[in-house]
Amino acid sequence: MLSTEDQEPLPGVNVLIKHTTLGTLSSIGGQYSLALPDSISDPVLIFSFVGYEEQEVQVGNNTILDIELSSATQQLEEVVVVGYGVIDRDKLAGSVSSIGGEDIESDPVVGLNQAVQGKVAGVQVTQNSGTPGGALNFRVRGITTLNSSTTEPLYVVDGVPVNSDNYGGINAGARQTINPLASINQADVASIEVLKDASATAIYGARAANGVVLITTKKGKSGDSQVNLNAYYGLQELPNTINMANTQEYKQYVADLAALNDWEDPGFAAGDVYTNWQEELYQNKLIEDGEIAPIQSYTLSTSGGSEHTTYYVSGSYFNQEGIVRNSGYERLGLRTNLEHEINDWVKFGTNLSLSRGTTDRIIEDFGGAGPVTLALISRPNIPVYDENGDFYLDTLINRDNPIAAAEVPTYYDQVDRVLGNLYLEVEPLEGLLFRSTFGIDRTDNEGEFYRPREGIIAGMQRQGVRNTNRYLTFTWLNENTLTYHKTIGDHEFTALVGNTLQRASINQLSTAANGFATDEVVIVNNATSYNVSEREESWSLASFISRINYIFKDRYILTANYRIDGSSRFGQENLYGAFPSVAAAWRISEENFIQNIPTIDNLKLRASWGKSGNQPRDFYNAVPLYSISVYYGDYVGFIPQTIGNDQLGWESTTQYNIGLDLGLFENRISLLADYFIKKTEDLLTSYRMPQATGTLFTTVNLGNMENKGFEFELSSRNTEGAFSWNTSLNMSFIKNKVTYLAGEEVLDGLDDAYSLQSA
Repeated sequence: MLSTEDQEPLPGVNVLIKHTTLGTLSSIGGQYSLALPDSISDPVLIFSFVGYEEQEVQVGNNTILDIELSSATQQLEEVVVVGYGVIDRDKLAGSVSSIGGEDIESDPVVGLNQAVQGKVAGVQVTQNSGTPGGALNFRVRGITTLNSSTTEPLYVVDGVPVNSDNYGGINAGARQTINPLASINQADVASIEVLKDASATAIYGARAANGVVLITTKKGKSGDSQVNLNAYYGLQELPNTINMANTQEYKQYVADLAALNDWEDPGFAAGDVYTNWQEELYQNKLIEDGEIAPIQSYTLSTSGGSEHTTYYVSGSYFNQEGIVRNSGYERLGLRTNLEHEINDWVKFGTNLSLSRGTTDRIIEDFGGAGPVTLALISRPNIPVYDENGDFYLDTLINRDNPIAAAEVPTYYDQVDRVLGNLYLEVEPLEGLLFRSTFGIDRTDNEGEFYRPREGIIAGMQRQGVRNTNRYLTFTWLNENTLTYHKTIGDHEFTALVGNTLQRASINQLSTAANGFATDEVVIVNNATSYNVSEREESWSLASFISRINYIFKDRYILTANYRIDGSSRFGQENLYGAFPSVAAAWRISEENFIQNIPTIDNLKLRASWGKSGNQPRDFYNAVPLYSISVYYGDYVGFIPQTIGNDQLGWESTTQYNIGLDLGLFENRISLLADYFIKKTEDLLTSYRMPQATGTLFTTVNLGNMENKGFEFELSSRNTEGAFSWNTSLNMSFIKNKVTYLAGEEVLDGLDDAYSLQSA
């Protein structure tokens, strides 16, 4: 029988005959049986189970082996993923928060960034759109920039930075962006690490000022194949709506208003029906009506492998209907993670995911045209449908029917994504590891917004209005690193050097057309008026990275990082930026005077300093841009669009951090506490140019900002075994302040530079 230390039976334990692929799994009661081949003279069994220490037991003459597996929860929690490697948490000098895949795999959310909400101190996740699959605001230790740089952290999936610069849908009034992590199935995730202080983020240099989120997906393990099904189904309900006037209250209001202003009612109070527009718009009715919004997710995966080859393969389906009619998000995904050892010192592998996400949208508020706003301002004394069964049109006010505004237009985005990498690892000498990785992130975003000839005022007035957008991005990444690890007596060294090359190309094709003879064929060729626009852009990044870790007597820790980034988004004057960091930690719990206190298992002080950067959101701020203009009917010329700024520099964030790690009662209670100060200099922002220049804006460095605050994370393992109960609490306090904005001397210098160029 296989059991825990508390004599609880353990089902699903992997039992493997060493040096073979023969094995079995324990039953629900912890029982197992395994026939041993006669060809093996002295068999050894390997017992392994997630969350418990692996054991090897020699069979000998025994016919029954009862094994107790010891919990390895503490060891699992100690290993965290950092940039370009992993490290035991006890030996970590930086500020890193970790979330296990089991903590998020069944959360009813679309994106991984939404699953992090409330689980990490110092991280704020808010929605800027109610659309399922819509973008989120993800902030790590506050805002460190103004309006010309990205405010999102750098997302890295299995070592591949995720392209999140350009996720924009059809511009139907208010622009609705897409969540860059919506394409990743959270049931495939093994762990998420949030790198917060500069000693942890500086290894990512120019894109790390807003923090770094590392996402690691699941891998296979040698042994029998395992098949897992992860599924959930739920119902969504809007708990409250805004209290609005009914028909009688509305009529009385109109009568009082008419009497007060001495004007005759033009018919606003006519009609005795009562329509609760919010109730009609939101899928918030009883389940038996079949209109409540469901959310469902299914993941079928298999994993396993032999001594030299392991695999993890999964297929997934996710569907969320929105609270508002005709809105929702649907995703299909396939993931394959493979690894093969050619021999003892060479192995290669791949992490690859394919996904298709489709978003059914509604217009968010734009001049009162969105259905949510219309539901609040439409008269309650008019019906949803007229006597012919068509949507009722309020001709008195010439306003769209709220339900028609949600159901009549065609408004969707579809994103096909390929995200993954190939890697090769060579260990020619013990402790020396060379790793080469080639990764890609390809997204094909295609969207359409069509207001037909009937049912929507804008469509009726212009005989149908159609907008389309095709956004194709392709990013490739090559990274080569050399890592050396050596222990000499009380001294432990780990050194890393490497280089990375990344390039992205973007192609966008947009159309806008109106005046269609029919709603059946709505292509540009059949429109009376249309325009087409296309743009191609690209950017590249070349970097050198290095890191050294030194540990003395397993208690004194020193870490230093240095990265140099060269970005195509800057001019020749400031093409390269350097981002150093240093951190130190003291494991007090390893000292003799603390080890005599039995309740303290871990006590560590941490301190760090470092710099990280941010680059402009736009790709060509450093160079002058021109646009083509036709004038006097026949003449074509070029006019300045932006003047460029070859002095444009990096946005640099310097961060100071001091922290404490505490583990009590065999680490059943853990506390992480940090105090930080982030100072950002040379903020990138747009500066409005004088009208005489012929341009509107240019990008400049013109200010400083400061963030500082406290973070606390408290967790406890209350019960373990067949029934487990864990508690996690976090709290943070952040103060954000702009400390300086450039004076006239900087802006005058920019104007003078333009005058010299003109001369």
